[in-house]
Amino acid sequence: MSQNNILLQVEDLKVHFPIRKGFLRRTVGYVKAVDGVSFFIREGETLGLVGESGCGKTTVGRSIVRLVDPTAGQVKYNRNEHMDNILDYERPAMKEVRKEIQIIFQDPYSSLDPRMPIRDIITQPLDIHQVGTRKERTQRAKELMERVGLSAYHMNRYPHQFSGGQRQRLGIARALTLNPKLIVCDEPVSALDVSVQAQVLNMLEDLQDEFGLTYLFVAHDLSVVEHISDRIMVMYLGKIVEIAPAATIYLTPGHPYTEALLGSIPSGDPRSGRKRRPLGGTVPDPSNPPVGCNFNTRCPYATDLCRSEEPELKLLPGSDEQYAACHYAENLNLRSFYGEPQSS
Repeated sequence: MSQNNILLQVEDLKVHFPIRKGFLRRTVGYVKAVDGVSFFIREGETLGLVGESGCGKTTVGRSIVRLVDPTAGQVKYNRNEHMDNILDYERPAMKEVRKEIQIIFQDPYSSLDPRMPIRDIITQPLDIHQVGTRKERTQRAKELMERVGLSAYHMNRYPHQFSGGQRQRLGIARALTLNPKLIVCDEPVSALDVSVQAQVLNMLEDLQDEFGLTYLFVAHDLSVVEHISDRIMVMYLGKIVEIAPAATIYLTPGHPYTEALLGSIPSGDPRSGRKRRPLGGTVPDPSNPPVGCNFNTRCPYATDLCRSEEPELKLLPGSDEQYAACHYAENLNLRSFYGEPQSS
């Protein structure tokens, strides 16, 4: 695996939320939202992070920008050619890092303050970091509004006067205000109409080329990340089960959960003859995960080994970038997105 131009490296990240009960609110257990996740993002690439709701995707993204403080692990960010663990930073140092790492939130309705005009929403990061004069900040807001496809004439309007797609564009403009290097896109199109999703995805790709951005793109639908991602990371119950280039994921999935996600994607062509293969069951309780492989309760290929030993995330033979956490990844001939097993 090439380690060239790594911008962010996450090592054994864990986020465990305590479960408290009783009058004295004693801790009786933990919800293991993220349980030992490791990955890296190269400068200028888009890493897709996919999985069902409740698997820990959003928690990973929020941990990177420290909206959630991890329980353990490291988040190393490349600052001036040095990989610093930003989890060790105090508030002043972390404030400086946040100029370079921004987040686009999932909900375009609740992520914008309804009492603030758009001008103030977009310029607020500049105010917090004391960048430029008031006139320069306003000019920056005008430029960004135009860049995301909105008229600067509407800067004095309030969020409720915009549609969902327009509000998400405003959220993107706010994330760009400080010229960041890395943007965590936390399901930025899941709340939007399908016709608007494509427009926003195309705009994010254009902005990436124009400003040299790096994305961690979180989504619950593999079809959304297909074209925008260079590599895709599949997550299940707080753990990474597969990492591979986007084309590899669709043609030769290495983990049964990835196969199941691909089979659940609806076809856009009713004449294609492709049948959906929805995944049965539900995600187990993250406070009491199964013994062995987390996916063994829903996996059609599970054996006694899967129910007793947890598989490691290993490089698959014949590949230099496809990793899968499955005891039988080398032997299974899993179905591709197109419905049939693809030869390696």
